[in-house]
Amino acid sequence: MHFTEPLYRNPYWPTWPLIQITQGCTHNSCKFCTMYKGVPFRMQPMEWLEEDLKELRSMMPHAKTIQLLSANRWH
Repeated sequence: MHFTEPLYRNPYWPTWPLIQITQGCTHNSCKFCTMYKGVPFRMQPMEWLEEDLKELRSMMPHAKTIQLLSANRWH
């Protein structure tokens, strides 16, 4: 699996498998948030995503839900 720090897992879904889609945050200027300070935004390479999905399928073939990691997932 391809992960870069910092890595934050949602505590409400502790057993769901993880896929990191982006690193950092495109905005990264919120006064209340320091989660990705100093982490430049970038997309994970498509090859990494494909490899991670194949690995997840082999490790957890019956998984129905995965967590998409890093900032800007809902924009």
